[in-house]
Amino acid sequence: MIATYDPRMKLARGVGVAAVVVCALTACGSGEDSDDARSAAASSVNAAMDDAKSAVFVAAYRGAFAGLAEGRSDDDITSVLQETCVDLESSAEPQDVQDEIKSRSENNGTEPTDNQARQIYEMAKVACP
Repeated sequence: MIATYDPRMKLARGVGVAAVVVCALTACGSGEDSDDARSAAASSVNAAMDDAKSAVFVAAYRGAFAGLAEGRSDDDITSVLQETCVDLESSAEPQDVQDEIKSRSENNGTEPTDNQARQIYEMAKVACP
């Protein structure tokens, strides 16, 4: 028998995936309190969004500041973001945060200009959770 394309199978798979997602979000069959399940699902989604924002930050950083990114790993650049987010959460003054960005972003003796530090600061504000 030759397998043929059946659009109903695609629909069935889609419905199955949707059911799994709904089940996960409502703690179907787990006995967990639905608020706890929603909270866990939200945390998972937030973590995925944070990872995505970090990846976008790294890509933007590499694209905009090639000299500062040269030879640095994604983890190194992500740490610039993470440490800047900590500063932003602590309500540090923008100029103080930008000064810290300069030292964090220094690469082989090359430090970002004031304008570059301000751009990194603005990128980080968007990417921070």
